[in-house]
Amino acid sequence: MGTTIIGVINCISAIAAIFLLAKFGRKPLMIISNIGMCFCLIALAVWPKSQNSTYLIVFAIVFIIFFEIGMGSAIFMYATEIMTEFGISIALSITWILTTLVSLLTFKTLGYFNQRDLYFIFLGINLLGLLFLIFFIKETKGEPKESLKYLYSKIPYEEILTARLNATESTNPFI
Repeated sequence: MGTTIIGVINCISAIAAIFLLAKFGRKPLMIISNIGMCFCLIALAVWPKSQNSTYLIVFAIVFIIFFEIGMGSAIFMYATEIMTEFGISIALSITWILTTLVSLLTFKTLGYFNQRDLYFIFLGINLLGLLFLIFFIKETKGEPKESLKYLYSKIPYEEILTARLNATESTNPFI
């Protein structure tokens, strides 16, 4: 029953992400998503386990919603916009390797850390990700599709485009 509920929440959140990405863009949605996940991790870490566990379930579900509307969907759209196919394959391979490692190691680390400590560790990782988003990620909404592959290039796209046009004109025998 719980898996079905989480699946439905994931599906609804992913559908909502489609509309939110079109309206707000990738970077703002990833930042909002990350901030929401941070608040949920704080709530999960500081909420006493002895108290009503319904709140823990609610915070976990809200965490999943925040993840799915931003970091779970926007990051993949962003990657396909700014990377080549080879870069995407490398990035996705690394993503799944790290996801597998986190899944395998989280349960084992519960022997060394308590659940609260793990939430704080994940919060620290989330905060580092938030800083990375704020300072290093560039917005792609509204950018011409052709220029996105050069978004992080040291040479501005306008110079690349001008160089291509000049090369085409000089080799065209009909000009």
